[in-house]
Amino acid sequence: MDRLRGRLGFKGEKGDTGKVGTPKVYQGLFTELQVDKNVDTNYHYIILNETDSYCGHWVYYDESDEVWRDGGLYQAQGISQKSITLDMLSEELQEVLRPLMGGENHE
Repeated sequence: MDRLRGRLGFKGEKGDTGKVGTPKVYQGLFTELQVDKNVDTNYHYIILNETDSYCGHWVYYDESDEVWRDGGLYQAQGISQKSITLDMLSEELQEVLRPLMGGENHE
């Protein structure tokens, strides 16, 4: 279980990033967050901007690289609509589905 905690820790627990507790809301784009000097890097944030593909994702500041990183969907209960692409599937499943979708079957 300790390996699962990794460097981020569980919700409400201080991980190696030094952040604690529930994420704050960021209503701009993830790309805007990267250059926003008004954001406190001591907190995690959730991107809540429907025009951003990171909407609903929690992000954390990576101090070693000085960039914000995507932590994935925040408390996801399932897979969001249209979030899985063909290249995310196993090669075996891609081979079965590609001809059905009008693509070529590469071997």
